Amino acid sequence: MTLTDVRISGLKSLGGEKDSLMLGTVVLQANGRGNSFRIDRLDATGGAMGASVSGTLLFANPVERSRINLTVTLRPAAGLDKNLTELLGLLAKPDRDGAYRLHLTGTLARPQNR
Repeated sequence: MTLTDVRISGLKSLGGEKDSLMLGTVVLQANGRGNSFRIDRLDATGGAMGASVSGTLLFANPVERSRINLTVTLRPAAGLDKNLTELLGLLAKPDRDGAYRLHLTGTLARPQNR
């Protein structure tokens, strides 16, 4: 699946200077069976922040109990809101290439960065 001109909104409530964040084009390649879902590739390019995600989701009822095991790489572009960049710094330290790498596990209600 490919989505173009993807935008996340509601960021002022998280301290963003602007309410929205442009992600650009998002490409998702995934497969699943039953309640198990594997993200082979989820990439966001061409926006204020690039992202790459892979991993697994195990859906449960209620959805908040769904289990996650995701590897996330976030790459801020030069024009990213400085407040959002500072917020990223609370989650992880940037690598030499400026990317923030996260390993999210746990549930959707209580994700943990390992």
